[in-house]
Amino acid sequence: MIKHIIFDVDKTIYPESCGFGDEMDRRISQYAAKHINLPFEVADELRKTSVKNYGTTLRWLQLEHGLTDTDHYLDFVHPIDVESYLPNKEEIHNILRDIDIPMSILSNGPIENVDRILHFYNIKDLFNPIIDIKMNNLKGKPYIEVYEKILKEINLPINQILFVDDVEDYLIPFHDMGGNVLLINETSKKTRMNFDQLKNILELSDYLKKNNK
Repeated sequence: MIKHIIFDVDKTIYPESCGFGDEMDRRISQYAAKHINLPFEVADELRKTSVKNYGTTLRWLQLEHGLTDTDHYLDFVHPIDVESYLPNKEEIHNILRDIDIPMSILSNGPIENVDRILHFYNIKDLFNPIIDIKMNNLKGKPYIEVYEKILKEINLPINQILFVDDVEDYLIPFHDMGGNVLLINETSKKTRMNFDQLKNILELSDYLKKNNK
């Protein structure tokens, strides 16, 4: 039985189709292009192929291209005006408040971005702990120590924990460690693993009713 749920934030709490994640991706590629002095299209393709080896673009830029001002990077790539992108859906607020299971956050973004999104939906009080990439020394998912850190704080057997994320590669390590995983896949992207999938977070309550017995 699931006794705790870990959530990613970006494109998991809110729908991918709202465009907020796309704007972040554009800014990430823009930053990378300027930092490594390449045309946008070249840098965009390079980072998308290279990030597979590092988990995040930030880690790639640090280790391969000497990025040191990580706060400047994180501030640049995360829009402050979340209300311009996020759908003001009471359903997201309500569906999460109706879940009677302790919940936490594990994000590859900075706490400032996490806070803005959770405050927008008025749901920050639902999550404990909230762990961002800064709390993991700028190493994000899929590094094993990232999962180990939050598991230590939750202090439950991993087979009683569900991890919800929109990135399949971030779910695989948790699954391999013995945890339960759920992929948010709004656009029905092709996947390698046979993980349970939902289109969006609004389907989570029904999923738990069917599967958490």
